[in-house]
Amino acid sequence: MNAIWSPNFTFRGNGNVTAEAVAKATGVKVTTTPKAGAVFASDRPNHTGVVLHVLANGDLIIANQNAVKSGQNAGTSQDYEITLVPKKAYAKDSQAVGYGDMTFAYPGDNSKYKLHW
Repeated sequence: MNAIWSPNFTFRGNGNVTAEAVAKATGVKVTTTPKAGAVFASDRPNHTGVVLHVLANGDLIIANQNAVKSGQNAGTSQDYEITLVPKKAYAKDSQAVGYGDMTFAYPGDNSKYKLHW
């Protein structure tokens, strides 16, 4: 997250509250509407990451942390899996494993934070 946002921010919490924690740290609101650059959290099973792009049909392309092929699960600590998430999979009350009930925080809603990518 801090690789694409400046100034950097810090927060604590489990993956399922990452968007909430980022929103609090940056002074923005949590939303269920994604946009490119937003930090996301999912309640099952605590996926976190960044939205890279929102397709015209509402599907997401994300840089996903806590995925089977990324991070410490893959024996490295600084890589991510790029994933396509269908809109129906991240919607409220979705039962999709890994992406149900996604929430988003976009630090750029506070003019102090600038997106760099």
